[in-house]
Amino acid sequence: MAPEKKHPRVVNCCGYKQTLNKQKLCLCGCGCCCLLPAIVVAALWSSIFFYFLSWQFALSPYSITFNMWRETPLPMYMNVVLFNWTNPDQSLHGPEKPAFTEMGPYVFSEHHSKRNIVWNDNSTITFLNRNEWHFMPNMSSGSLSDIVTNLNTVAMILGSRCHNLGNLTESVDNIFKKEGSLIVSKSVEDLIFNGYSDALLQNADLRKYLPDFPDYDRFGWYYQRNMSSTFDGVITMYTGQKDIERLGLLTSWNYETSTGCYPGDCGQVKSTIGNVLPLSTFKQPQFTLFNTDICGVYTLDYEKLVELNNIPGVQYRATESMFSNNETCYCPRQTCPASGVRDISACKRAPLFVSLPHFLHADPSYLEAISGLEPNASKHSFFMSLANLTSVPLVVRVRLQTNLLMEPIPNMTFFSNLSRIYMPMYWLDQYAILTPDLAALMHPLYPFSKWGGWCILLISGGVGAILLLLGIVLRCQDTSESVSLLE
Repeated sequence: MAPEKKHPRVVNCCGYKQTLNKQKLCLCGCGCCCLLPAIVVAALWSSIFFYFLSWQFALSPYSITFNMWRETPLPMYMNVVLFNWTNPDQSLHGPEKPAFTEMGPYVFSEHHSKRNIVWNDNSTITFLNRNEWHFMPNMSSGSLSDIVTNLNTVAMILGSRCHNLGNLTESVDNIFKKEGSLIVSKSVEDLIFNGYSDALLQNADLRKYLPDFPDYDRFGWYYQRNMSSTFDGVITMYTGQKDIERLGLLTSWNYETSTGCYPGDCGQVKSTIGNVLPLSTFKQPQFTLFNTDICGVYTLDYEKLVELNNIPGVQYRATESMFSNNETCYCPRQTCPASGVRDISACKRAPLFVSLPHFLHADPSYLEAISGLEPNASKHSFFMSLANLTSVPLVVRVRLQTNLLMEPIPNMTFFSNLSRIYMPMYWLDQYAILTPDLAALMHPLYPFSKWGGWCILLISGGVGAILLLLGIVLRCQDTSESVSLLE
């Protein structure tokens, strides 16, 4: 029998070509899917990056910013410098000028945390600010037991409420002459946090005669404030969730949109308390901060570009305009004081005035009335540095001085023969600096903001371009082979 003939294997050429065509089409499609979005992302990178920042920096229960806002991560300190009145007997009623020397600084570590946090439906958050201070003896120049002499704040506060007493004037004057003193010498500890008792505060008759008698039994500049969550009041501000440019902007303070201390725009609750800011703040020529201690805002002006721990930023500084008194609505009295101090008597219910330390940038009349103060811009300036892109504070140096107005009070012999002088009581230097560890967390943002779009274009777009090119080349080869077979 003849052997069976083997037929050659027949290849399905049409199916093979269809498979190749699908692969080429897939390569081209994948290439386009990588290349086109990469081009779009690169073209819109600025907007995409800003959206990313907005998502990260807006306050929400799950954002990184929220945890850093709730418990301030920066090491903060408060330097307190007290003014010691060296010649009270010779200058209280003349003929000498009051002379002062500085005592301190007394340094306290400072920590802020938020309490009673409530998320509101209108993209705002309501909270209390808890302040905590601890004395740092190794960083201080002096002890809390140091004795400081100055004008008696209690006497001047109560005296400022003795106007228009009518027939009671003589009786009240006699109480002041019997139990009051215009000069007081107390320890640093009592003057700042512990408070000191004064006979005038304990007098039942005086409490009965004087309207709006203080509701405290001791006086200290920070008495009952350490560890308190209520002293700064109830604050409500925007979270930035719907509009990042409203991040941190206040909507109310103690549930009111006005402080009630000043008329018009000066009395409005506005701006931010400074722990979080709208992202574009660093681009502005100036920005304002709301301070609950003065029941109003102060403005810082652009000064220069800076860099800290390789983070670029912008520095803003207090200038002559901050307490210029050109804004007459900041003058609750009939006449404004000379430029350089802000009348906060309506805010503190006491004849107090705030200025820059040593009356820096103030009218010369303040320094001419006393001796011992020497303003120095390098030591007494108030400035803040904000990071580019995020407006995160890099350096904060809040330097403010509290002054007590000494003046005669009509029909009160206890306050007679007093010169009208703004007596410096103390000044603060509250400061915080961004640490290298926290700066390291921010470092990737800057190259990412500049080169992120190009990186995506090079990587994703490069892969897409290669796939697309490979598909086109294979398609061209297939076309060339087809032409050769036809020939």
